Amino acid sequence: MQETVQVMTVKSGSAARKESERTATTADPEAQEVAKEGGRWRRICDRRKDVSGKQQQPRALRGGAVRGCFLRSVVPLLLFCLLLPYVFQCFDHSRVPPRAFSLEPSPEPVCTQQFPSVSLDNSSFCTGACKEDCFPRVRNICFSAKKVRLCNSEFKRYRIKKLGDHARPGEPPIPHFMRFQGERLTVGVQYSDCDEDWEWVDGLTAVADQRFLPYNKPNPHHEAEKIIPALLLAKTFGTPLRWFANHTEISKWARGFLEAFGMEERVHYLTLPAKRDAPVCFRDAILLSSPTNLRYVPDESTNEWLRNQVLEFCNLPRENSSSPISSAVILDRLGGPRRLGNKAEIAQVVSETLEVPVIHTISGMGTFCEQVAPVTKADLFVVPHGSQNVVFLFARPGAFVIEVFPYLFYSTAFRNYTHAARLHVYSLLGLAPPGDWKLWFFSIFGWDFCFDKVRWCKNHARTQHIYADLFELERALSMIKRTNGSFT
Repeated sequence: MQETVQVMTVKSGSAARKESERTATTADPEAQEVAKEGGRWRRICDRRKDVSGKQQQPRALRGGAVRGCFLRSVVPLLLFCLLLPYVFQCFDHSRVPPRAFSLEPSPEPVCTQQFPSVSLDNSSFCTGACKEDCFPRVRNICFSAKKVRLCNSEFKRYRIKKLGDHARPGEPPIPHFMRFQGERLTVGVQYSDCDEDWEWVDGLTAVADQRFLPYNKPNPHHEAEKIIPALLLAKTFGTPLRWFANHTEISKWARGFLEAFGMEERVHYLTLPAKRDAPVCFRDAILLSSPTNLRYVPDESTNEWLRNQVLEFCNLPRENSSSPISSAVILDRLGGPRRLGNKAEIAQVVSETLEVPVIHTISGMGTFCEQVAPVTKADLFVVPHGSQNVVFLFARPGAFVIEVFPYLFYSTAFRNYTHAARLHVYSLLGLAPPGDWKLWFFSIFGWDFCFDKVRWCKNHARTQHIYADLFELERALSMIKRTNGSFT
């Protein structure tokens, strides 16, 4: 009897399943497609089984895989979101002040060669003993909406240069563009041929455009940057001002200032000729267009003359600040950006620290004299950064001004144009406005990065409400009270 021996090969569970799947899907193409899909989900996430341990159907298998993937991705994401504030705090550079920041103004520049407070030569008009601010003097220049022409192009004796925020002392290159019609029109400056049949204005003339003066947004600070040098030119050399502007569009502050000094008859408002019209030309022009260092008031005697003229025109008393401080004012803006967001808390800190009454008032309102009046009636002011602060040119000598800046925004402009006003000007860096995640993000890069590197960040920062750091405010007020203004 022949004995038959059968050898059986036992396959592992996984191999058996693969074999059964191959067998099942060979006959059914649709099942083959589903099996491929199920295999893909198994590769992505763990294989799911039901309670009895049997293999789930492909649809259930896919749902379980998705839930597994979702949980595996959401948990790390939640942990990342929880740790993100601590990461930002570790790399937060907002506590590092700007490079130019200081409690007190920088000392006055020391010149190797002293110049008159107001000087005029063949290439420029300058103010200051060190020529801190200079404006280019140009012969034969023509203006139209098409371009600003520098005539006599064969010589090309003038430097046309892209300017940064400030021009170097004593070196006033001609700007490579000028702006008109409320900054809505930018016109390039270039060498070109000129026609003697065009309209020409003879004699030395101050010529101003509307750079930094946007339409329907009066800006006394940048208006003063043009009309105060024009006033000094008129006072010293009898020079008229030709201004490419509409009289009705300049601020009440500018109109009142010109009236206070009897300048209305010396200011001629011009309309920029259209592209097809003949340009208007000047034989000898001082261009009041470029960014300045804002030290256009050359010295204390000039500032004193400005103050006395304005106070007399407005019938306001001329008084010095009292010591110790006997009165304080919170001088806020009426509307728009850069209002004080915690004004009540600021007033409380000032009142409790200095033990003086605190008055709340609004700046930039009313006529020229109504805007000047508040700065002549107190010894200490807390103000937000803004163009309305140009009225402090006429404030009490010896007064204290604490300027509060928007978060991630800092400028020395106020200190520069009041450098000769005999004021004690201190800077206070603002806190982050609540709920502004954009500034919170940029804070990790710091103040200088926001102001110098990212224009959007700079512009966004100065359109927010300003929140004073109450701890730093109290510290500054205590030092003012203890040392009478000296931080050294």
